[in-house]
Amino acid sequence: MNHLLISVLAMILIACSDSSNESALDLVSFKDAPGPLNVGQRTNVVIRDAARGRDVTATFWYPANGENHELTSAEEGAALISGDARFPLVALVHGIEDNAPATWPYLAPHLASHGYVVVAPSTGSTLASTGDLVNHPGDVSFLIDAVLGENDTEAMFLNRIDDNKVAVGGFSFGGAATYLLAYDPLYSDARIDAVILMAALGSESPPINPAISLLALYGTEDILIPYNSGLAIYEAANRPKYLITLEGGGHVGFTSSNEVNIGAGMEQERQQALVRLSVFAYLTSVFNREEKNRIAAQDFLKNKLAQTSTDVLVYAELE
Repeated sequence: MNHLLISVLAMILIACSDSSNESALDLVSFKDAPGPLNVGQRTNVVIRDAARGRDVTATFWYPANGENHELTSAEEGAALISGDARFPLVALVHGIEDNAPATWPYLAPHLASHGYVVVAPSTGSTLASTGDLVNHPGDVSFLIDAVLGENDTEAMFLNRIDDNKVAVGGFSFGGAATYLLAYDPLYSDARIDAVILMAALGSESPPINPAISLLALYGTEDILIPYNSGLAIYEAANRPKYLITLEGGGHVGFTSSNEVNIGAGMEQERQQALVRLSVFAYLTSVFNREEKNRIAAQDFLKNKLAQTSTDVLVYAELE
């Protein structure tokens, strides 16, 4: 009898833990603060894409058991959080001459602490191999397959991803891959619901996919990608769409790189904080299961972010 009682109590505690985790994610606050969940990380996992004869290297950030008290912390090799809750998926693509572990530590753990699974390829892109760009959308699509368990290579995420909530984001050269993945008929992935472009290169294919919403973030002092590129992408895109203008924002400020944010008037830590706020609010506006939170996130992006930040200008069209 005592063993039965203990078993029942254990089941109740597990159920309450899963419920509290999900309830905690419904309490949305648009501040640059860590979410309630601990974060696990798996760095530079090599997965073979047999169909394309190509190895894809990826880093994962995801909710793990325990509490989180730091903005960008992650525990290497931690197990995925227990329970049966399903999480939205965000794929992030880094820029040229860089990799995922060096680019996304300021953003990916933050998203994972708020209940997202983040996967980021290290594409191996260099200035000498820009032609490989055409393979990068396929790398991301393959990783989405992997996380969804469609090729049995990432069993830890099996049945834990909400396949109706998939976002992809990219920075600079990785933004070009993201653009192709979202908008180009030759490379697009129909599973994508939301797109995040950070100082991204566009292409000749106009962003007219009506099924995808857009968040574009560009700095006015970016010496590599002109701000007008972001404005043009925003103007061509279908609604709902947002363009976050970072006054004085530079190119390197969209990464965790220790390089100098050349030409930028905005401090890199400030730029990173604004990106975290904007991306989290945007994903909340698209994926949060509570309508009140989605509406609050839209209001934050469209109105309150610029009202409380003198270095931000926002364009938004929702309907």
